[in-house]
Amino acid sequence: MILDNAHHKILARYSVNPEVSPRLCEQVFAHLTKPDLVFFLNIGAREALVRKGSFTSLEAGHAGGGDEDFIRYQDTVLDQMREQAERGAWLTLHVAQLDRDQVYKAASTALADRLRLTV
Repeated sequence: MILDNAHHKILARYSVNPEVSPRLCEQVFAHLTKPDLVFFLNIGAREALVRKGSFTSLEAGHAGGGDEDFIRYQDTVLDQMREQAERGAWLTLHVAQLDRDQVYKAASTALADRLRLTV
């Protein structure tokens, strides 16, 4: 089964918000089954913005509407995601220089290696 990282991203966003209790965040998602493998598609905020082109207020942490607001907030969230990746032994793929097909190939190869399959 493959899932996206939605709850990991939410945890990261909550963890950078001083108004949200870190314990509460963890409790909200505690019932979820721990995955066997998490792929962390690691890309910096500046590169992500170039790819996205536009963003919502939420994606800038409701801190403003400028590109630098987005980058500052996303870099902070990314730091939290990196901490989660280290604690959870996620498989990190650096994707800033990769297109969609290259990301798919890298993830497929990594998964095949992990499961000892031939591709």
